[in-house]
Amino acid sequence: MTLHFLRRTLTSFSLKHESSNFINLPNFPFFSTQVTQIEKPNCEFTNYLITHHNFSQKNASKTATCLTPDYKNSDLVLGFLKSKGISGTQLEELVVRHPRVLAVDINKSVGVKVSRIKDLGFSDDELVDLLCSVPIILTLSRSVERVVLAISVLQSILGSNCDVIKLLKLCNWFLNNDLDKSLLPNIQLMEKCGISKLQIRQTLLSFPRFFLVQPDFMKDCMRRVDSLGLGRNSKMYIHGVRAVSSMTLEKWASKVKLFETLGFREDDILSMFQRTPQVLTISERKILEVSKLFLSSGSVDVSYLVQHSELLIYSAAFRIKPRLDIINVLLSKNLLHKEPRPTTLCKISDKKFIEKFVLPYASEIGDIGKKFLVSTGFGSSFGI
Repeated sequence: MTLHFLRRTLTSFSLKHESSNFINLPNFPFFSTQVTQIEKPNCEFTNYLITHHNFSQKNASKTATCLTPDYKNSDLVLGFLKSKGISGTQLEELVVRHPRVLAVDINKSVGVKVSRIKDLGFSDDELVDLLCSVPIILTLSRSVERVVLAISVLQSILGSNCDVIKLLKLCNWFLNNDLDKSLLPNIQLMEKCGISKLQIRQTLLSFPRFFLVQPDFMKDCMRRVDSLGLGRNSKMYIHGVRAVSSMTLEKWASKVKLFETLGFREDDILSMFQRTPQVLTISERKILEVSKLFLSSGSVDVSYLVQHSELLIYSAAFRIKPRLDIINVLLSKNLLHKEPRPTTLCKISDKKFIEKFVLPYASEIGDIGKKFLVSTGFGSSFGI
């Protein structure tokens, strides 16, 4: 396996125009609402929100700056939302996040939309959580049928309303996407590879936009992962596809070159990708920091990192270095019978690390131990 092959397998793979790999979406404010900004808040509307709906001065002013006031419609909207069980505090937060809510036509479609969503099996509390977490549902111009269908599809895939809400909090693109042209075909591709429904759900909740790419692009990524030797029966396969989909050809080549400068052979890089595809998704800066930190410790060489490539994912500043510093102090004072393996050093929880390597030697390691306790949030538990 040569470096030329590693690079050639992704030759036609480029994300310079990343949006072209996503299913075309209508004009839709994905993560925030674009509202015409008024130079100064309307004082009367500010007072109205304060006196009639108990908004704070700050939030009332902020909302009044974003909207041309319509008192009658605002009353209808706020009254409707309160009738659905949304508390005053929740309502205020919702409106501040998404002021356009006050401009929707309750009688035209919003009331029907909310009713139809409720009929999908959302409890009162779940409905409140959904509307407060994803208020764009109320202002989305897409037809009621399409929005309800999108939520229904997500229910069938995720299996619970809580997970549907969690997903839409992360990415509301699903509400305005033709899921039968993106999400569903991509899931079918994954299932044909033998990837379990559980792993698909887990990946969907962690990397939602990955499933909204064009199916042809997904197929292309899968072919490239196949050519890199990662078997479709591997639990790492879906992570490999996601890793490949997240990088331009130039970025891939740059990371391969960086690993080479650190002493990794071409086969090493390929092996790491097959073991832990996520390694190729971390930043070059992190690859450099973590690799140098381990390799300079004297107890780890390149072959060890290849065999335990997951170590490269841990934070150099917040995980690896603080723990290495403590272990080095303990070793210098001959307080340990043997040096812990790097995998143990990184993988055990902060609590277990403290119990095993900090508390028993608190007087010997002094300030470095106290600093570690504070940085990990355990300082107050020990009066620090």
